[in-house]
Amino acid sequence: MHEFGNFLVSLPVWGQALVFMSITLVAGELIARVTQRLARGLDLGRELTVTVAVYTVVGTTYGILLSFAVSLVWGENSGAATAVSNEAQALSQLHRSAGFTLAQPYAGEAQALARNYAQAVVEREWPELRRHEFTHTSRDAANRLADFAGQIPQTAAANPASYMLFQGHVTRWLEARQQRLTAGITDLPRPMWGALMLGALVLFSFHGALVTQTSRARYLLLVPLAMIIGVQLCMVFTLDRPYAGAFAVDPQPFIDFIDAMR
Repeated sequence: MHEFGNFLVSLPVWGQALVFMSITLVAGELIARVTQRLARGLDLGRELTVTVAVYTVVGTTYGILLSFAVSLVWGENSGAATAVSNEAQALSQLHRSAGFTLAQPYAGEAQALARNYAQAVVEREWPELRRHEFTHTSRDAANRLADFAGQIPQTAAANPASYMLFQGHVTRWLEARQQRLTAGITDLPRPMWGALMLGALVLFSFHGALVTQTSRARYLLLVPLAMIIGVQLCMVFTLDRPYAGAFAVDPQPFIDFIDAMR
């Protein structure tokens, strides 16, 4: 399943949507046929009003569930983008503060370690994030910067206030880094995916029971239903992988920091 997910992520957004729509269309047709066979011989006309009412309730509930799932993963994706930007900004402030408040060679070493950390994030950690892997290979570079900052003597700054200012920037960067590491790494719960799949199956079952007159009528109603569900599920899947999907968060804030500090 993980390999299939990585394959889907590697496709362009239109390819992902096509895969999901194809799966929902095939599944909808199979389930509709099975439902028609099971409903053969039953007089649904007597209970048509009740059946349509239940179908409407199920469809409305499923629509709300889909909207909730899309909203949930959209917020996660936006939160990951904000966390990346915040950490890059905190790292830039740390770099600038080192140059203003620390004497050499401490200032130069702190700034070099900050740039090395940013390069580690872009060059080593981000390719793993695009594969939906969270090993945090920038940890060593982060530890070297944090350990060095903790060992800088107070005499390296012009006064205690300047020293505390620099250490405050270090603390804010560490906090921002922690927020980035935890942003976007939690996948949509499997029970939620199960509910989305089950809801689609129920809708397709109702479709098979209600639309039994002609194949043309069945397809005219099934195709748009399957396409809408497929596109929505594609959005949920893609946005649920903020670093790897079609709307992936990129490391541009870190790249901008590296370019600005050269």
